[in-house]
Amino acid sequence: KIMSMREMPQGIYDIVADAYGDEVSNAAFHSPPYAQCSMRFTELSSKGGVFPSYKRHAAFKSMSREHLNGVVDDIFHSSGCFIEGLVLGNMAPEEAKALSERLARGLGVSKALDALPERAEASLPEGATVWKLDGTDEEDPNHAVVMRVQLPLTVEVDMLARLLSKVLSAKFFDVLRTQQQLGYIVQSVARCTMKFAYLLSVVQTEFPPDYVRGRIEAFFAEHFKLVEETLGDEEFESCRAGLLAELQTKHKTLKEEAGHYLGSIVDRTYDFGRRERGIAYVEKEVKLARLKQFVTDQVRQASKIYVQVRKTNPKADKPLPDGAATPADPEGLRLWTTHA
Repeated sequence: KIMSMREMPQGIYDIVADAYGDEVSNAAFHSPPYAQCSMRFTELSSKGGVFPSYKRHAAFKSMSREHLNGVVDDIFHSSGCFIEGLVLGNMAPEEAKALSERLARGLGVSKALDALPERAEASLPEGATVWKLDGTDEEDPNHAVVMRVQLPLTVEVDMLARLLSKVLSAKFFDVLRTQQQLGYIVQSVARCTMKFAYLLSVVQTEFPPDYVRGRIEAFFAEHFKLVEETLGDEEFESCRAGLLAELQTKHKTLKEEAGHYLGSIVDRTYDFGRRERGIAYVEKEVKLARLKQFVTDQVRQASKIYVQVRKTNPKADKPLPDGAATPADPEGLRLWTTHA
């Protein structure tokens, strides 16, 4: 049916375009501030994976039904394409190969790409950077501050970052959300991408974003020191066991299983054994002394960036708590204020 659709029927186009138009417009102009921080960082740091929502919105607004006429021939015959498949379930390798070949024949692919589009990820500049941008939703009364600490990706670094997050994430929520009441969305996690592991901290707030950035800085200054100097075996082992249990949790559906593998396909490493190596590291190798060394030698020295989205809503910010103040920026802090 895909191959036979040389011309898009007006009725189908209207239904799809109406729904997709709302989706891309909401992403571009009505995403919550914390999501805008993540989108801006992805636009800045990634190449070949995603396109900015505002550019997708502009491209969509310039399209009509006629632009889709002949697109099937253009993809599969004229311009060329590259197809990858992931087959899960009760199927032998030979059967999976036969299924993939049948799909390629059915699509009538007559030309392969000369080269795959480049995918790349940028290293942050040394030191600390603050990137300040205006929000896109004039009705939202919130700011957002998202901090990323960037570390070169290895299995060990990924597992150590996740373990450190296990130690600190509940404390981060308790201090910044429960005690200081900076906002309803407060989170600290570890994430990895194609080339890097990240310690990621998020606060969406009605307080001034520079003040909130100072609170995040103060938290990590205090708690990195606590990890280095006072973290004990009992808490370490509890966090290690929790991380190991997460890694060893079996998928319940094929969709969950696919999630374990898609990242390795998207980043083109095809390293499907990485999860098992991570489990082995956490189960047999990681020690408390190594986690402390990781904080001192790698996390404290790593490049980091704060992406701050400031609201454009005229509503006044919440006043600072009694006795509180926004700290002065440290010497050498890099400030960006323009869009990527």
